[in-house]
Amino acid sequence: MRSILLGIGMMVLFVGGARRAAGQTGVEFGVDAAYERVSASSEALGNPTFSIFALPMQTVRVGFYLQDAVSVEPRFGFTRISSEDGSSNTQVRASLAGLYLLGQADGGDPRLFLSLVTGLDYGKVALEKADASVVQLRAGGGAGIHLPVRGRLLFRSSAEYHRSFESRKALAASHIIIAVGFSFTFPRS
Repeated sequence: MRSILLGIGMMVLFVGGARRAAGQTGVEFGVDAAYERVSASSEALGNPTFSIFALPMQTVRVGFYLQDAVSVEPRFGFTRISSEDGSSNTQVRASLAGLYLLGQADGGDPRLFLSLVTGLDYGKVALEKADASVVQLRAGGGAGIHLPVRGRLLFRSSAEYHRSFESRKALAASHIIIAVGFSFTFPRS
């Protein structure tokens, strides 16, 4: 429970700062498709591993530029898989990323970036008349690139490693995420 409250507190703090700064600097809105490889930490279960391929999008994100090289980026993802027998798997992700961009903002050249991410994952599995749900804290980091396409349109690609922490109902897990997407930037006001 403490990890959940800590995650929520960190997200509120960062989003509050981003909202204050949004009027002073640029904003980036984007969507990403992604391949995610998840490896759970349980020798008793044989360390289960599975893959998720989310197309056309896994994540919606809004980046608020605090400076030309620093961005705070709330992210949201929703996935639901259901079958004809009534069973389903639902996952909701709320994350906050901090990005540090290398290179010049107005040069029109590709820009590399480094990211730190924290977030909460909510998952629910329903099988026939039974269901179970879990909330997990997740943290990680990665790197990526912004490639200008035309005007305000950017192509973006990134690779990140996230770690979901063990909770009372869920195993710890490692996530390797490779994402590609597009962003639209809105200049400073």
